[in-house]
Amino acid sequence: NTANWEGENGKAKNGEGTFSHKTMKPKRLTSVITVSRQLLIQDSLGVEQMLRSDLVDAIAGKLEATVLGNHAHSDTIPDGLFAGLTDTPAAMDWAGVVNLETKVDLANALDGNTGYIMHTVLRGKGKTTVKATQGALGFLIDPDGTMNGYKVLRTNAVATNEVTGETPKAATAWGISFANWAELIIGQWGAIDMMVDPYTKADEAFVRIIINSYWDANMRRSAAIAKAMMK
Repeated sequence: NTANWEGENGKAKNGEGTFSHKTMKPKRLTSVITVSRQLLIQDSLGVEQMLRSDLVDAIAGKLEATVLGNHAHSDTIPDGLFAGLTDTPAAMDWAGVVNLETKVDLANALDGNTGYIMHTVLRGKGKTTVKATQGALGFLIDPDGTMNGYKVLRTNAVATNEVTGETPKAATAWGISFANWAELIIGQWGAIDMMVDPYTKADEAFVRIIINSYWDANMRRSAAIAKAMMK
């Protein structure tokens, strides 16, 4: 909404705000494993429950890597937060870190769940890189694990300079983002659906465990996140 100055009896202008729209729609994330009945009857360690947990962990890991990725757009995959980033990778330094915060601050988006999410490699660099030779003292990441007073989260799932974001060992630059994470919406349609199919391969004494889930993700305010590739 907007407000305007007017004369003593000037007519007030319409201050209604405008709304943009972002579309989210379910995209299927699925997995299936086939296990032998002989394995399942060895249930002293809860084999079936272990397999179920592993499948759910696989869903969560893939969702994380997708949301924080830089893969090409697809109608069947949620866009990653680093998609379309074309900035030239720069060395991780104090000026670059503060610049990310400034971008979000200029969008008046600092109020909320603010903090950094970065690739694990950059967290290591942040703990060993000094802020500046003059002026600010100490390393980029402080001993309490924060950076410039903001929390720092790290994961190997963050995009690298590889197109798929799935080969961090071969990368020469890694993703870092600062955001008001309250603006990140991860939509889930229904619960994770798990089906145990004992019939399809019953003649071979196999049981199939199938998972289907439906997701999408989007930043409600695009300016609430600043991201870069650093090295």
